[in-house]
Amino acid sequence: MRSHSPIVVGVCFLAPLVLFGCGMSAGVALGKTAVDEFHTRYNAAQYEAIYDAADPEWRNGMDRETSRKFFERVHRKLGSCSKTTNTGYVYNTTTGGTFVNLHYTATCSSGTLEEDFRIKLEGQKGLLIGYTANSPLLLTD
Repeated sequence: MRSHSPIVVGVCFLAPLVLFGCGMSAGVALGKTAVDEFHTRYNAAQYEAIYDAADPEWRNGMDRETSRKFFERVHRKLGSCSKTTNTGYVYNTTTGGTFVNLHYTATCSSGTLEEDFRIKLEGQKGLLIGYTANSPLLLTD
């Protein structure tokens, strides 16, 4: 029986991990770019553009008017966000596609906003499929 050298075994084991890691880094970068575009549109009150750029899953789950009203409420309560910080991510590949969940803390003109984005990676684009905004200010009238 022939024995393989530890170097060959190591290369065969590590190569897929390195390749997956490179793909994950690129995927996270695409997700962050999508979030940057979202924040630019949000700050400019371009809620229709957010809706139009989102994945069909977002548009199938929420009609255009409800989406617009949701973002108007967040903007009315918290204002524009001048600083956003990515505080974590989860990268996931499934039979349904590749996804990046990104958590952000945003400093807005009226307070702090915690945001969770679910981004679907399609080719060289990240498409919004889920968004959660958390702030006590959203609970007040």
